[in-house]
Amino acid sequence: MNGERVQLRALEPGDLDDLYAWENNAEYWHLSNNSRPFSRELLRSFIESADDIFVSRQMRFIIELKNEKRSIGCLDFYDFDPLNQRAAIGILIGDEDDRKQGYATEALNIAALYAFNFLGMHQLHCSVLLDNIASIRLFENLGYVRCGIRKNWVRIGQEWKDEVLLQLINSREN
Repeated sequence: MNGERVQLRALEPGDLDDLYAWENNAEYWHLSNNSRPFSRELLRSFIESADDIFVSRQMRFIIELKNEKRSIGCLDFYDFDPLNQRAAIGILIGDEDDRKQGYATEALNIAALYAFNFLGMHQLHCSVLLDNIASIRLFENLGYVRCGIRKNWVRIGQEWKDEVLLQLINSREN
């Protein structure tokens, strides 16, 4: 799935090193409710078992710069609910230097088109820490609407953080 500068592609065995670095960076653990490192073997198994979203209820894509063929992050559909035609979406741009370049915007646009036009989803939703202004702005600029706040939802260190819920309804259905 191609955009102007990035493409979303399936996981490949060569992605193991990038996944290992991203998944084992403790700064990102709150994004996935993780509290421990992952082994290379576990991640290798995850790559090999990447399955149909209708079977596993999740799907991960690698975000790759088209011109450089370089992986810069990943995008996930998870908590897929085929009955209600919705899924949660999450995104990570791994390197600070690749952030604020518009890559996340492009990747999320590609993902929404895929979700709505190919998978037939009615909505996408995400959860973002309330103090993560850049991510909230990213999703709101793409048409996601705030629909709630979970108070004291995520514990980071000794501090409890609020989380905002955002959703994007498929406007082409109406």
